[in-house]
Amino acid sequence: MADTILLRGARQLLTLRGPSGARRGSALSELSIINDGAILIRDGRIEEVGLSRRVENLAAARKATVIDATGHVVMPAFVDSGVSIVHNHTAVDRNDERLRNGAPQTACGQREDIFEAVRALKLISKKGLILRATPLAEAFARHGTATAGAVSGYGLDETGEVKTLRAIEALNTHPIDLAQIFFGGNAVPDGNSADGFARSVLAPLAQQVARRGLARIAAVRCGPCAFDVDSARPYLLAARESGMHRAIYSHQFAPDDSVRLAVDVEALSATHLEHLADRDIGLLAQSNTIAVLTPAATFHMGLTRFAPARGLIDQGAIVALATGYNPDQCPTFSMPFAIAMACRYLGMSAAEAIGASTINAAHALARGHNTGSIESGKQADLLILNARDYRELSHTPGLNLVHTMVKSGRILHGPGHC
Repeated sequence: MADTILLRGARQLLTLRGPSGARRGSALSELSIINDGAILIRDGRIEEVGLSRRVENLAAARKATVIDATGHVVMPAFVDSGVSIVHNHTAVDRNDERLRNGAPQTACGQREDIFEAVRALKLISKKGLILRATPLAEAFARHGTATAGAVSGYGLDETGEVKTLRAIEALNTHPIDLAQIFFGGNAVPDGNSADGFARSVLAPLAQQVARRGLARIAAVRCGPCAFDVDSARPYLLAARESGMHRAIYSHQFAPDDSVRLAVDVEALSATHLEHLADRDIGLLAQSNTIAVLTPAATFHMGLTRFAPARGLIDQGAIVALATGYNPDQCPTFSMPFAIAMACRYLGMSAAEAIGASTINAAHALARGHNTGSIESGKQADLLILNARDYRELSHTPGLNLVHTMVKSGRILHGPGHC
């Protein structure tokens, strides 16, 4: 890694400079574009941002390694806030059957998929999990994701959850940054009541995970064939008492009261949200809980009801995007594909989708202070796109426009690099 890098000549430099917090309403689409822009990077951090003719004439730029971005779009690298990158199963047979039958995924079908993954996890070591996940992490990088929230949730007991979180810990920064998320509340094991499992297993395990520094976020799934609000609450409160952020996955198959719970426990995020009621949109708009939407997962699962992004944005809620990657519900690691789906099915503009998949997604992992925008002092996580206009991201589904990724000031992916 060169000590100093000058990236110059960007046709459109999307800085997303703005308020220190997550973006709401019209601020979500403010990309703060600099035409013919440049970035000076020193020791992996962004030092200067501005017009090429100004930045390249700075004294610190004179001996810098130069990256010529002439004719390209340059933007912050993507942040994907919830992915199941560590696992030991494949869903090819079940997904193929659903596709042939034209059958959408169901809540109870999702639960069965989770338990298939739990059984598979018992058959592999931590080292095996790391070997299996490494090429997945590289695939995320090739599609422009520099930071991801990596969830556990396929252990559902101390042994499996700790093994998974340790594997995520070992993978961190190789090659992308991973935020560890304890998802012990992914499902209720057979033979347990939701309330009993949450109180006797999840709550103490969350406290143990926090003490050992294995995760800073604790998550639970609410809805049919999962936890209800009353059983999820003690687990989330125990996580809060242990100093962990809280996250809820809900409203994917049916409405429930979990948005009220998310607001009550000051959850960092609520994910999926296809079945939000108007009152829930209002609650989120008045809170700091980030609505993380996963249109690529909705599409892959064959569901026809997508999250009400337009209502959320227009009423002032904080909206982020994620792929929702896992081998069962959404086997894609492409944030560009998620952006295209958001513009097609959620009514989002390309600018809103970019803001939702960078700066707001970073705040959904409590990392907005360090990444998600191109500003002085932040980590140099950047993308050079094979595009002349950022809006090409919204109408090229399935096409990877990432030409080069710079991760912490290092060229991680691009011509001649792997």
